[in-house]
Amino acid sequence: MSQIFPQLRGMLRVMPQNWEPRDWSEEQAHRVSEEVRRLRGTRSAQWLANRTAELGYHVSRSVIADLENGRRRYVTTAELVILARALDTAPIMLLYPPPYDEFIDARPEESRPKLVAIQGFSGEVGDDYSTEYLDNVEPLRRARQIDELEWRRRRLLGDLDSSPARSDTQYAMQLQSQLDWVTKQLSQLKGEDGG
Repeated sequence: MSQIFPQLRGMLRVMPQNWEPRDWSEEQAHRVSEEVRRLRGTRSAQWLANRTAELGYHVSRSVIADLENGRRRYVTTAELVILARALDTAPIMLLYPPPYDEFIDARPEESRPKLVAIQGFSGEVGDDYSTEYLDNVEPLRRARQIDELEWRRRRLLGDLDSSPARSDTQYAMQLQSQLDWVTKQLSQLKGEDGG
């Protein structure tokens, strides 16, 4: 058939086929491949390959096709990151796509709701984490708190500089009180973080 329709040869190779994972590690790649296929929609695997190349890390059309049809049953972290960026989503959403009330094996034979799996993957407190785990992820949690407080601080500074704050002394005092609290929290967290 490829001799009769040579222009279809490449298209036939990338046609998605359903495949079943054989174990937990292949389940991870299967979920990613299904979500890549869904987000890619009617766009070709070549389009996605070109998009990854534009972003600085080329994932070839054949790798994308092999992943989608099950000839390749793993995804590297570099591929996960660049495919997510190329498809305008977060890497974690390729690994754990919606809906989030479904249960999933977050680790081999440990079924959890997808949202709990995401929280565990990204260092948020989950359901059964040890003191050692919590100690190990504390720098990440602290950095998130600092980032959130920095955002609130910038927003409060902008609000203080706004027309309503300049014309309403009581409103300005409330904003300043909030800003003082945020600044104090930041100082404490940054002191714990070493700067």
